[in-house]
Order: sequence, then structure tokens, then C-alpha cells
Amino acid sequence: MSDGERVEATPIDPPQPLGATGEWLASCREEVARVAAGFQAFEISDEAGYRDAKRQRAALRAEVASIEERRKSMTRAIELAVREFKDGAAEAVAPLSGLDAEYKERIDEWDEACRARRRDELEAAYAEMAPQLVTLVPFERLAGRYADAGKWFLRSTTGPKAMASLEEAVSDVARNERQIGMYGLAPEEAEAMRAEYFSTLDLQAAARHAMELREQRERVRALDAERAEAAGAPPAEESRAVASARRAAEAFIERDAQAPALEERQRYVFEFELSADELMSLMRFVRANGIHGRRRRAA
Repeated sequence: MSDGERVEATPIDPPQPLGATGEWLASCREEVARVAAGFQAFEISDEAGYRDAKRQRAALRAEVASIEERRKSMTRAIELAVREFKDGAAEAVAPLSGLDAEYKERIDEWDEACRARRRDELEAAYAEMAPQLVTLVPFERLAGRYADAGKWFLRSTTGPKAMASLEEAVSDVARNERQIGMYGLAPEEAEAMRAEYFSTLDLQAAARHAMELREQRERVRALDAERAEAAGAPPAEESRAVASARRAAEAFIERDAQAPALEERQRYVFEFELSADELMSLMRFVRANGIHGRRRRAA
């Protein structure tokens, strides 16, 4: 059949039970009107009236039950006709449905072939433009991160447009790698963060993980320092920061010793930036000079 041909639809009468619904409803309304004319609710003034009302209500409910039973029978017939009609219609249309499925299968095959060709073209271009990056970030990982946003594999996206989006994706990865060098991390921390970023292409998650690892390592070093101090480990070589803190503390102690004796000891607050080893050395010095107080980590 050519594109210009059209088939005129032929009206089809509904199945008999469906066509009889209007007739059944009209008959039901007539019967209801006739039954209703024989009943009238009334005020009950004595026991006889009560018994009469009960009898009339029972008779009315019997009429309703009779109509309801016929309605159910009609409903079952209609539902059966609908099921039979649906099954018959599906069978009748099956040849056309089969043709439609064949068209869809051929179209899907063509679309998939186009996507495969586009994928091969982009993968080859990626290997050519960033050969060193390919070993760290395979094409599938790069496509998983950027293809949807760039619409690489849609038929509506032209080849040049998809290629430009690929180039921007490679540039974005390079920018993010340079950004890692601006976090002020130690070389081994930066290396670990770069490795995680190349594995996930999620810079924020990699940075968050790197910061969490750094904080965890600091907590571990502080714990080790406290344990070593409690065990009476030999003092480590004094660093410049510890020496500066020690000299400041000694100056305070000397001035306090020269001042007139006070009835109560005064409280002083110092704030230093120290590593775990420096903290351990400072605490030894403070305790060796009989200085007591509390230590807390600055916020």
C-alpha cells in the first residue's frame, strides 16, 4: 500500500448484550416507577402501624432484590460479551499488529546500528585526542558521565556536534585534574585523589573523600601520640613550632615567677598549630614543669 492510500473504516454494530443495555434500562425505569407507585412511607402511631411498615418495607426490599438480581445477570452477560469482543478484536487485528512489530524491529535495528557507528567514531576520536587519558578513563566511563548531557547517541545530534561535546568532556576532565592540584594536599594525598577521580569522574566526591581521609589520619596520629605519651616514650626531636611554643610558655613562667605571689593561680589561654608529634613534645614540657589544665582541639 502506498503512503497516499487510506482505508475507510466500516461501522460495526456492538455485540447483542451491549446493544440491549439501553432497552434494559428503559424497562427497568418503567418497572421501578410502577413499583414505587404502590408504596408510600407513613408516620407510625401505634404497634399495628409499626408491623404494617415492617411488612411494606420487606415487600419493597424484595422488589429491589429482584431488580438487582436481573441487573447482575445483565452485567455478567455484558462483561462476558466485552471479554469475547476484546479477544476477538485482538485476533482480528493480529495480522496488522504483526506487521507493526516487524516495522519496529527493523527501525530499532537501524537505530542501534547508527548508535554503534557513532560510538565507534567517538571512541576512535577519543583515543586519538587523549591517548594518555584513555588508560585512566576508558571510553565507556567517559560516555557514562557525559553522553546523556551531550546527547551523543541521539539521531537528532549531528556528528560534528557530538564530536564537539566529546572534546569538551575531555577538557573538563583535564580541568578537574588541575583543580586537584589546588587543594593544598600532600603529594600522596593528591595522587590518591586523582586516582579516585579518574575511577569515578566525580570531583566533589573524590575531594570529600580525600578530606575525610586526611582528618582520619590526623586523628590516628593524635591517638598514637597520646598513647606514646602515656607509655613514657622518649621525646622526639623538638621542631621549630614546639620550640617557639616552649619559649613562649617559659617566658610566661619566668614573668609569673618574678611577680608577687597570688593566692590563686591564674588561667591563661594559648592557641598553637601543631602536628601530632609537636603536640606530644609540648605536653611533656608542660607536665614536666608542673603546669596543669585542660586541653581541647580548636574548632
